Amino acid sequence: MKMKHVIGALAICMVAATAAQATTYEVRWDGTVSPGTGAHITSSWYHGDTSAGVYNLQVKIAPPDVTNVSSFCVDVLNHCTTTWNWYTLIELEAAPMGSGNPVMGSTNGKADDIRKLYGTYGPDVVGTMTNDQAAAFQAAVWEIVYETSGTAYTVSSDNMIVGISANATTAANNMLSAIWNDREVDEMAMDDAVMVLASDSLQDFAITTISSTVPEPLTMASAFFAIGGLGAYIRRRTGRAAA
Repeated sequence: MKMKHVIGALAICMVAATAAQATTYEVRWDGTVSPGTGAHITSSWYHGDTSAGVYNLQVKIAPPDVTNVSSFCVDVLNHCTTTWNWYTLIELEAAPMGSGNPVMGSTNGKADDIRKLYGTYGPDVVGTMTNDQAAAFQAAVWEIVYETSGTAYTVSSDNMIVGISANATTAANNMLSAIWNDREVDEMAMDDAVMVLASDSLQDFAITTISSTVPEPLTMASAFFAIGGLGAYIRRRTGRAAA
């Protein structure tokens, strides 16, 4: 059997395996927002467990193995919970999920503005952020997601008044001003790794990484599927040659 046929068959099987790959995870909030601070948003759709800062999540990437993931909330219409729930990993453009939420992809440029926020000001190492820095970053995320007026981003617009320090408010508005002004030239760095762990009924969270050295069960099953498909292909090719 020619090597090119083997390579082609393996590629086809791996594509099929990739298509079958799950993008759902069991996720729980560990109950802390750190660094960061409590927040108050003067709006009827605000939920009381929404705080300005880094939401610390636990994700079952290869059950029972759990990894800790730092995140920021992109959904103030729903609650977060410390119990395990299923979340789907989705693109920024499709977030936030759930009834009543304004999906970023339906409003020009918002997903890319979040990518700019991460790429230019984002916490490469969350542990180095102060409370004010984390609160400012979170407030900026909320403003980008929920701004509806079409005017420049400001954390005090559209009832998005957040109960954070004056320094954090100033920092958030400085970030947002730079991002808004860049819309014409589009020169700011973007972080294309930003994704969202999303739920229809719970808060959605923006993250940058979920990684594990242990293959997920479905990933392992997909690999076996690919290998099995390659074996079947080789047997068919061998049978034809013998005939």
